[in-house]
Amino acid sequence: GVVALVEHARHLGGALAEHLGRTLKEFFKNAGNPDGARIVRTGLTDLDEMVELRTKQLTIIAGRPGMGKSALAGNIAARCAKEKDKGPVAMFSMEMSAATLIMRMMAGEAGMSEKAVCDLLLAGKLTDVAASIHRFNLHLDDRPGLSVDDIRRALMSAPKPRLVIVDYLQLARLDSNLDRHDLRIGAVTKGLRAIAKDFDCHMIALAQLNRGVEQREGNIPRMSDLRDSGNIEEDADNVWLLYRPGYYKQDIADTEAKIVVGKQRHGRTGIVDVAWIPNQQRFADRRQS
Repeated sequence: GVVALVEHARHLGGALAEHLGRTLKEFFKNAGNPDGARIVRTGLTDLDEMVELRTKQLTIIAGRPGMGKSALAGNIAARCAKEKDKGPVAMFSMEMSAATLIMRMMAGEAGMSEKAVCDLLLAGKLTDVAASIHRFNLHLDDRPGLSVDDIRRALMSAPKPRLVIVDYLQLARLDSNLDRHDLRIGAVTKGLRAIAKDFDCHMIALAQLNRGVEQREGNIPRMSDLRDSGNIEEDADNVWLLYRPGYYKQDIADTEAKIVVGKQRHGRTGIVDVAWIPNQQRFADRRQS
């Protein structure tokens, strides 16, 4: 039985036996619970059916500027931060201010545009939405140009995170001791993956795609469009590429989006169709929009 296997592993002694025992316990603990090994759900039904975001993993969300990388990361952060008992979410935003992120989250909570939220706040309304955001188990850090060591130090001085989000890779302070830019980016991705492992959390990092997307017919992104793709692709457990057809084609309403799961180390790849709600800067299930 399970107990006998675990006990046998323990009595074998040595580091390998210790890891084997721990692995067997974890496996059988999660065997009857579909979400047992999953630390994060995105809130997008079809995406959650395809991917599993577990501890000690690094997920890259990539896209061209304006494609919605920060919006998707913010959507996931807000959803997870509501589940206070599962642990805090830490978001390091080197591009967007904390105030902008909070206004976006309020718009998502209220189900209305940011302008409508601002108007209602000025009128003394929406205090319940503000109170809801206040209860989020979320740590926001919008200092620019953070290094991997800066992020690690910030996490060490806060409660152990469940999810860490870095927005975005190319804005992190790079190691000037390395000659080549791709090696510098590689040092960042390796450092973020090490943080995920050391803090037993899931790490999401955003990255920009190169201009090859815009020069290609159809504009559908590929893994090779990742800047410094060799390092990023090698270190990441999961890579998602964002694509909105209406962003490029004026005759199509900009309300649809695709999340191309270009890499999943422990699962399948494919394309997930989702809805894009521009005035709320958020993604949703197609069936709910």
